[in-house]
Amino acid sequence: MQLSPKVERVLNDQINHELTAFYAYMAMAAWFEQTPYKGFSTWMQAQSKEELTHADKIFHYISERNGSIKLKEIPLDDYSFKTPLSVFEAALILEESTTAAIHDVYELSLKEKDFETQNFLNWFLKEQIEEESSVRDMIDKLKLSNGSPSALMHLDSVAGKRPL
Repeated sequence: MQLSPKVERVLNDQINHELTAFYAYMAMAAWFEQTPYKGFSTWMQAQSKEELTHADKIFHYISERNGSIKLKEIPLDDYSFKTPLSVFEAALILEESTTAAIHDVYELSLKEKDFETQNFLNWFLKEQIEEESSVRDMIDKLKLSNGSPSALMHLDSVAGKRPL
């Protein structure tokens, strides 16, 4: 069954959203590369790869459903940060916007009675719970560190163990 034009459009929008998130996480990793916190950079690079994987999943799904893939320009934002905490707070905003966007796609697929897309999106809904939780966990730990250099270096070391 072919995708409806409306569902195809929002899925293409979601590809763009995921690629924008990929780019944002790479910018966050780049910011950390200019600091002593290389472990946080590794964490952000791993996250960027996940976002790219998400875009790829949607890309192939549209193709499998005989849809037309329409890649769009990635908007350039100002990715300047002041502290590790501010980077992770920006990451949480990004993840929350991703969750909202997936909810919008899911809602439209319900209206369009596109059961296959609803089923496909269930994986993304579960994934977003994990994504938001991992960022919130890091924010909580950064807040607990209260800017202590030794605590920040420990968190950075832990974050750097996340597999790429």
